[in-house]
Amino acid sequence: FKARYDDALHSERYARRAAQLFPVHTLPHFLLAQTALRKERYDEALKELQTAERWGFTKGYLEAETYALMGEAYYRMGEYDKAWKNYERSLELQPNDMSTLNNYAYYLSEQNLELEKAERMSRRTIEAEPDNANSLDTYAWILHLMGRDNEALPYMKKAVKLDPGSETLQKHLEEIEKEK
Repeated sequence: FKARYDDALHSERYARRAAQLFPVHTLPHFLLAQTALRKERYDEALKELQTAERWGFTKGYLEAETYALMGEAYYRMGEYDKAWKNYERSLELQPNDMSTLNNYAYYLSEQNLELEKAERMSRRTIEAEPDNANSLDTYAWILHLMGRDNEALPYMKKAVKLDPGSETLQKHLEEIEKEK
């Protein structure tokens, strides 16, 4: 843990220095935003992402990723409409970004919104990555929320088998089994 923490501090320090040396380059601001998100400093993350957006994206470099991180920051701040707008923009630019599809689908399900849309997005992730426990969990959970527990159960069991140490996956499995 200490080594990872030291690495994160060095990365943040280097990114901050790079932002000073190259203030109009997207990458340092993007890296600072990632660090701020990990530390749950969402306002700071948005400031860095908006700076990156203001300077523009050369040939789309980091554009979709920036909007996906904006979506994450806004979601964590409870500004859901802004989150959805940024996730949509990210997916317009990179429609096959499985991480963004999975996160967006899961967050919609957490808010119990547009479950059909969430299910379609999530299904794409498990078709592309059938052994990704997080994607399987998202898909199973959305099916559960839609009242389709019989369909959800095999996906949830597979997710738990792939990541048996996850308390979240275990809780979701128990909830689906209880409702079935």
